Amino acid sequence: MSRILTRTAALGSAAALAGAAVVGSAAPAHAAPDVMGTTLTAKAGVMFGASLATVSSYSGPRAGMSALIHWGDDTMTTAGTLAGPAGAPGVFGAHRYTAPGTYTVSVLVADASGVRAVTSTVTVG
Repeated sequence: MSRILTRTAALGSAAALAGAAVVGSAAPAHAAPDVMGTTLTAKAGVMFGASLATVSSYSGPRAGMSALIHWGDDTMTTAGTLAGPAGAPGVFGAHRYTAPGTYTVSVLVADASGVRAVTSTVTVG
């Protein structure tokens, strides 16, 4: 079985994750997180790690949040790590791009209130 997820599969996984969190539970007491993307640079062949998105205006529990990162280069979608201030954590990830180019990175953040998707751009030289 292939472990590589397409962007569509990643979106479906995040939606299923959020949907599973909502089934059988009361309506969330907070709004879905707002997520903002960014623009970054990296070097081909070198491990790159950064905050790929920032969650803002979030009042829910971080323990209930999860993130997925689709790197835009046909590699496996990975889990993002949420870290930083309680009300505005970043979504962090690490990746190695093998070829120069401009990549559109999709970041999905999910919790019981829903899923938010945003794109970031990574220019690899």
